[in-house]
Amino acid sequence: MLVSEMDKQYFESIALHATYGQAVLAAHALERTLISVILINTIDLKNIEKICAGKEIKRLKKLTLRNLIREVTQCIELSEYWREELDNMLFFRNLIVHEISDLIINGLLDKKSKYEISEKITEIKSYFTETNEYFSNLIYMWLEENGFNKELVIQTIKKVISPANNQTENASVQK
Repeated sequence: MLVSEMDKQYFESIALHATYGQAVLAAHALERTLISVILINTIDLKNIEKICAGKEIKRLKKLTLRNLIREVTQCIELSEYWREELDNMLFFRNLIVHEISDLIINGLLDKKSKYEISEKITEIKSYFTETNEYFSNLIYMWLEENGFNKELVIQTIKKVISPANNQTENASVQK
């Protein structure tokens, strides 16, 4: 079966959109992790369920990446390297959601450009993933140091942060 040139262009566009979506999801995963970092460094452990069910979660979920970064750098001590990495994440997030999305939406990419942009997006996604892993490890270390059951805390945080499930009556965190 022969694939027409139009079909090839269609599949190239689908591949580009999939790559773009993966990078956007990686950026959002980083935002969720930063929310968790803020929470574990600012909450009163005796009232964790009340905090999770309260206004603080809603407030944090509404913050831009820039403001999440600002709060993270205020609540934990970061090396200059990780401060710069967070600044880079903001730059890359803005690059993806503004400049690259404009190129895609406006259809300004030929075959070579689609490939190059897709490669750049994949590279950016890897930066989000690496940064997310670093901050996730900070969370895991904190959980261990404070004697929390890691799996239960992760389930609770996911439940609390998830837009599909804003109710936390059944969420419990056990030490």
